[in-house]
Formats: sequence, C-alpha cells, structure tokens
Amino acid sequence: MDFKQAFITCAIEKRFNWQDRACRSEFWWFYLATIAIGIIAAIFNAIPLIGQVIALVINIAIWWLSTVAAIRRLHDIDKSGFWILLPAGASIVGITMLAIGLFGGSDLLFALGIIVAIGGSGYMIFLLVQPGTPGPNKYGPNPLAAAAYSAPDMSATTANDMSAPTDNNMSEPAANETLSAANEETPATSEAQPQDKNNQQ
Repeated sequence: MDFKQAFITCAIEKRFNWQDRACRSEFWWFYLATIAIGIIAAIFNAIPLIGQVIALVINIAIWWLSTVAAIRRLHDIDKSGFWILLPAGASIVGITMLAIGLFGGSDLLFALGIIVAIGGSGYMIFLLVQPGTPGPNKYGPNPLAAAAYSAPDMSATTANDMSAPTDNNMSEPAANETLSAANEETPATSEAQPQDKNNQQ
C-alpha cells in the first residue's frame, strides 16, 4: 500500500473502524502523514486564539485516527486492541517508581522507573513493526491478500487482447469476394469488344 492509499484508508474510509486489520505499510505510511500534519498543527498553534483552536482540533483528530489505526495494526498480529494501553500504563508505573526513587533516595528504584517507562513504549513499537498473521485470524482476513485479490489481472487482459482477431483477418473474406466478382465480369467485357467492331464495319 502506498502513501496516498494509506492516508485515504485511515483518515477517510476506516476512521471509525477499529474491528478490522491494518498491514504494516498502511499503518506506518499513515504515521508518517500524522507527523507532517502535526508540524502544520504546531504552526497554527503559534497563532493566538483562532490558530490555537485549529491546532487543538487537528491534534484531537490525529490522536483519534492514530489510535484506531494502531488498534487495527495490533489486530493484524492477532492481538487485542487493549495492548494500545501498554505505553500509557508503563509510563504511569515508571513515573511513579521514578518519583518514589527520587524522593526516597533509592537509585535502584529510580533506574527501574526509567526502564519501565521507556520499555513500555519500546515494546509497543516492537509489536507494531511485526508482520501480520499470514492467513485470516479472529479479526478478519489478511489485508495484503485482500488487496492482491482486488488487483486487476493484467496478464489475463493482455492474453485476451492478443487472442482477439484483427481487422486485417476480418477483411480477407470481403477482399476474396470482391476479387471473384471482378474475375466474373472480365469475360463479359471481352465478348462485348468483337460486337462493337462488327457494328463499326
């Protein structure tokens, strides 16, 4: 799936669809688009009032569409969409451990808090880059197989075009009939010539 099709699928066709599956190219192309849109939102955010409202609307839309796409990407590897909560949960636990270690004077707990907070997001990225299940799973058919099935069979079209009769072949019977008619008229013309000579005498 290319960039354009991924954006149309995630932002328009499946903006409220979190039941199906999303292949890696669909998700990551759309993720790249959200980064570009986020930069535009940051530019609007520099404009007081109106620009900030526009930036807020854009950021909410990005959050929603990215969450729905991530859930479908998790479905593609046969995992529940609730795994999307892993980074947030790990961040909460990690920050809590970090704060306790910082104010309690425990360097070990502080270090573990950082590892947990970063590890949750790292493991989520690891899941999102995994290839989908080869065939259908409980969330639906393989999106790559569905895309290949819907693509037109160009080889079959080419074979049909090659097997179709050409205009030259179709015109051969008509040409043969014309030639035969011309041959039949020739003797009649030859017989008429001696009669014309006799009349002149």
